[in-house]
Amino acid sequence: MINIYTTQDRIEELTMMIKEEHRLIELVTIFDLLEIRPKSSALSIIVDSQGIKLPLDWANELPPYLLPEALMMSKNTLLGLIYIKLGNFERGLELLKDHSALLAEVDFIRRLQLGLTADPSQLAVETYQEYDDYRLMHNNAIVRLYSTDEPYTQPAKVDYYFKESIASAPNEEYKAWSSIQYFTFLLDTNRADEARQLLTAINTSELSKAATTECDYNLCKLDLFSLSPPYDLDKLNTLKDRLWSCLVYYEKNEQHVMQALCLMDAAQIANITDSFAESLGYYSKAISIFGQENLDEFVNEAHLKKANLLLSWAQKGHPQFYKPAMEAYQKATKLYSKEDFPVIYGEIQEKLGIIYAQVPDEAKKKSIWAAVSSSSFKEALSIFDKSSHPYEYARVCNHYANALIKYPAAVLSDNLEKSLFYYSEALDIRDSDSLPLERSLTLLNYIEACWFIQQDEDHINESQHLSDMENKIQEVIALNVSEELVNNAREHKEKLEELKKILQTN
Repeated sequence: MINIYTTQDRIEELTMMIKEEHRLIELVTIFDLLEIRPKSSALSIIVDSQGIKLPLDWANELPPYLLPEALMMSKNTLLGLIYIKLGNFERGLELLKDHSALLAEVDFIRRLQLGLTADPSQLAVETYQEYDDYRLMHNNAIVRLYSTDEPYTQPAKVDYYFKESIASAPNEEYKAWSSIQYFTFLLDTNRADEARQLLTAINTSELSKAATTECDYNLCKLDLFSLSPPYDLDKLNTLKDRLWSCLVYYEKNEQHVMQALCLMDAAQIANITDSFAESLGYYSKAISIFGQENLDEFVNEAHLKKANLLLSWAQKGHPQFYKPAMEAYQKATKLYSKEDFPVIYGEIQEKLGIIYAQVPDEAKKKSIWAAVSSSSFKEALSIFDKSSHPYEYARVCNHYANALIKYPAAVLSDNLEKSLFYYSEALDIRDSDSLPLERSLTLLNYIEACWFIQQDEDHINESQHLSDMENKIQEVIALNVSEELVNNAREHKEKLEELKKILQTN
C-alpha cells in the first residue's frame, strides 16, 4: 500500500487523479498531512506546496537510492512514482517518459531492485546544491555497492563514496542514513571495529525515532555477533532490553519483517540463557510473520534455528526433544541441499550425527542409530575438509569422537581408539593461542575417552594412555581457561593418581 500525505485542500484533487488509473485507488490511501505524521518509508509520498517529497526509507522497503529532495508536482510524475514504488516498472516508466532526468534515476532503482548491473558514471544531478552534492555521493556508493563488482575489486572506491556522502550530509539524519548503509558494507568486509565506530559517532539526540531505532538495532546485531562464552549475564540482559525496545517500535509501526528479525535475535539470547520455552515462542512467531510476508528464505532459516534450539533443549536434560529436533533437521536437509548450500547441509549432518548418537530408544535399536550417526558425521566431514574448513573440521571431529564413545561396542569394535584419533585431529586445529577454550574442552573429552580405554581389558595396563592422560591434564590446568575446567582437570588428576597406586601394587 502507498500512503500519500497532503494538505486538506488537495485530497479530492489527488483522489480523482488516482481513480483515473484502473483500480489503483485500492492500493493507495490519502491522509491529511496536518493530522497524520508521514511514515518513514519508501511507500510514503508527501505532496505539499513545494511539490512531491519522499521521506527517508527507514522501513527498508526499497533500495536505499535517493531521489531529488523535491519534485515538481504533476499528474504523471505522481502516478509514475506510485507505480514504481508498487513494482510496476513498465507503467511507471511509461508515465515518466517525458521527464528524462527522473526517468534515468528511476531506472537505477529498477536495476537495484532487480539485481541488475548499472553504470555509476551515468549518475547525475540537476543542480549542485548542498543536498544534491550529498545525494550524488550517496547514490554513487549505493550503485557501486549493489550493482557493480567494485566491492570485491575496488573496495577502496566504495569506501571513498560512502565517506564523502557522510562528510557532506546536510544534517545528522542523512548522515545516519548513509552510515547505516556503510555499516553493512563494513561488516561484510570483516571490519566490525570500524562499523561500531561509525555508528557510535552519530549524535542520536538529533535523529528521528526511526533513525535512532535503526542505529541501535544495528549496534545490537553487532553486539550479538560478538557474543562468546563465558557470557556476561548483565550484558545479555542489557542487550535483550535494547532489542525489546526496537521490537516494540517495529511492531507499533507495522514493520513486520524487522519485527520478525528482532524476534530471531531475542530468541538467540533466550537460548543462551537457557530460557528455551521463551526462545521457542520467539522463533514460532517469527516463522509466522515471515510466512505472512512470503519470505521463504527467512522461514527456512528460522526453522533451522528452531531445530538448533530443540537440540539444545534436549541436551540440557530434556531428552524428549531429540526426536522433534531430528525431524526438524531432516526437513531442513530438503530445504538446504548439499549442492546449493554445502556448508549449511554439512552443519545439519553434524547435528543429526549428534542426535542419532543420543536419541533415547530401546537397546536393540541403538546399533542402528549408531550406524546412522556415524554415516552423518562422515557426510559432514566430506564437506568440512581439514584444509579448507579447519575450524568446522575440528568441531565435527570433536562431536564425532564424543559420539563414538556412546556407540554400542558391537557396532565399531575399535570405536574407543577411533575417538582418540578424532580428538587428536581436533586438537591439531584447536591450538592454545587462538582457541584455548575449545582446546581445553577437547582435552577433557580426550581424557574421558582414555578412562573408557583403561576399563577395557585389552588396554588396562597400557602405560602410554596414563602418560598421555597426565600430560593433557597438566595442559588444561596450565591453560586455566576457567575455574570449572581447571577443577575438572584436577579431579581427573586425583583419580589418575589413585589408579597409578593400584597398578603399582598389582
